[in-house]
Parts: sequence; C-alpha cells; structure tokens
Amino acid sequence: MTFLHRRLLFRIRARLVNARLSPRYVRQDRLDRMDFAFYPLHAEPEVALAIHGKPYQNQIETVRNLARSLPVGMKLIVKEHPRCIGYRPFGYYEKLLRIPNVELADPFTESRVIVGRAQLVAAVWSFVGFEGVIQKKPVILLGTPPFCILPDSMVRWVGDLSRLHAEIAELLRTYEYK
Repeated sequence: MTFLHRRLLFRIRARLVNARLSPRYVRQDRLDRMDFAFYPLHAEPEVALAIHGKPYQNQIETVRNLARSLPVGMKLIVKEHPRCIGYRPFGYYEKLLRIPNVELADPFTESRVIVGRAQLVAAVWSFVGFEGVIQKKPVILLGTPPFCILPDSMVRWVGDLSRLHAEIAELLRTYEYK
C-alpha cells in the first residue's frame, strides 16, 4: 500500500494539481519584473515545524501574516517544497491564492533562482533562509535555525508576530551584509 500510495497516487495527484495551477504560476521571466519576498513552504510533517516552529504549523496563516506585513507594492511568492508536490490537495493552494498579495511560484523552479531575484527571504526553519544569506538577501526568520546567530543587519528573528511588519521594514531599510 505504501508503494502504491507514494509511487502512483502522489504522482497522479501531483499531475492533476500541477495542471490546474500551472496557468497561475509565476514563472522566472516575470520574477525579474516584480518586487517580492519569498517564502518556501515546509514539508509536512517535518521536525522544522513540529519542534522548532510550533507556532507556525499552520502555514496558510503564516503566509497570511507575512503577506499583510510586507511593504506596499511587494508581493509574497510562495513555493511548494519539492518533496510535497502531490502531497497537498488542490484546495490548500486555493486557500493560499485567496490571500491578497500572494502568488505561487512554479514548484519546479529552483529555489536559488527565486532567492536571487527576491528582495527578502522569509522562513521558519529552512535551508532556503541560509541560501538567502549566501546570496546577500535580507532574511526574516520565524524559527531559530543555527544561522540566526548572524548579525541583525542581515538576519532578523521575529518572535512576536505583532512586530513582523516593523521588523521587515527595518531590516529592508538597514540591511548590511557582513
């Protein structure tokens, strides 16, 4: 049953969901013309959310909080975790797309490409956040991965969601790579 579920059913669902969402994906060429922040969805279940990011287990609400905290004119681009393509139902993505200011990236676009074009990277506990640091992008962290020890001028840990908008604005204004 596990083999059948993982090898067949996930692939069928992935193709169906991808076919329905494909016209709505933001492609690489459009990213060049946008001001956006990038949030990679985390795989579920995953230790990153279950242990290190308990308050952010509902990723739809996390996306909602991030989207409403961005500066005016900046979009939030959300990308599915490669391991979860076909795992989540179509309704999950519909809920994400109903959030104002949110768009979905093509899940087959490499994260490093999206990070390279983003003005800000946000993550709970993700290596994509570290990719942001490497590519000299401001990073907002909602969890506490090991690289949150980097200077506040590069990486900002936000423990209080009511301050998320202020922390984003300040990090964008004062960002300095060290």
